[in-house]
Amino acid sequence: MEAGRRELERLLGWQDTPVLYWQSTPPRVPDGFLEQLHRPDGIRMRLINQESLRGEYGFNFVSLYAPPKADEGGLLLSDSRRAIWVRPDGSVIAAAVATDSMLCHAMSQRTESARLNVIALSEVNLEYFRWVDRFLLPSVGGPVGAPGDR
Repeated sequence: MEAGRRELERLLGWQDTPVLYWQSTPPRVPDGFLEQLHRPDGIRMRLINQESLRGEYGFNFVSLYAPPKADEGGLLLSDSRRAIWVRPDGSVIAAAVATDSMLCHAMSQRTESARLNVIALSEVNLEYFRWVDRFLLPSVGGPVGAPGDR
């Protein structure tokens, strides 16, 4: 799991940026997952057409100007502030930068050091689990979580 986070940091050039991660891992790779991942009406479409609460301007993983791209057999949807990477093993790694442009939005004017905006953090957390519960869980046919979760 840590290797996946480091790889995502490298892909996005975020090695020196504070980042918050979300990860989900299915207990097994479901049969036909790669096909389901890359089909135009599969998970690719679900990344493009996320049903977020506030669209591309909210604290979520929506990116209307950058479609998901194939990366190492998986799909990566990213921009300069956030990313969601569905890997060929069914795992998901999502990330959001903890800077003024995302998770610390509007907080620098209130304090000398960067602080997380509780509204931004709550919304992006909700959006991550809404997406996983709606679109990934049905694809893998069982609970998804970190080792020991659920």
